[in-house]
Amino acid sequence: MFVYLCVIIITYMPEKKPRWKTVSIPVEVWEKTKYMVESGELDMYHTPSEFIIDAIRRRLDELDKIKIVGEEYNLSEEEIKRMAKLEHTNIAVNGGKTIIAIKDHTDGRIYDVVLSRGHRHIHLFCMGDQSFDCVHVKYVWHIILPRLKEYIEMYRKKREK
Repeated sequence: MFVYLCVIIITYMPEKKPRWKTVSIPVEVWEKTKYMVESGELDMYHTPSEFIIDAIRRRLDELDKIKIVGEEYNLSEEEIKRMAKLEHTNIAVNGGKTIIAIKDHTDGRIYDVVLSRGHRHIHLFCMGDQSFDCVHVKYVWHIILPRLKEYIEMYRKKREK
């Protein structure tokens, strides 16, 4: 007579987290992205998904940067929240002045921030708010043109020596 011994070993296997999630986007956004990728306009991307993932990462990076800038420059919580609703839409040069268009999703308006160069200084002025110090100017100064700000500070230090 044979006796069969069956040993069952149960091991704990943690549940795998999915690497991907699915989201819905408007059909027209998908179609436009797909067309641009397939036509070669977005030749650095192989699929529409790559483009969309990159766009999301860039926006998340910008939101992180807004938080960091807000803390560094002691901006109010209201200014930080408002900055998160701003979007750089265009840049143009007109009569020696650079005009940076900012869409404010708070009110849906486009605000033109004018960058003008004086003898020793660069000035930013918001045409919509008629202000040198509104949230649109701060967004352009701290988020859109951070390299310009570093360059200006370097130039000022050289001039002070």
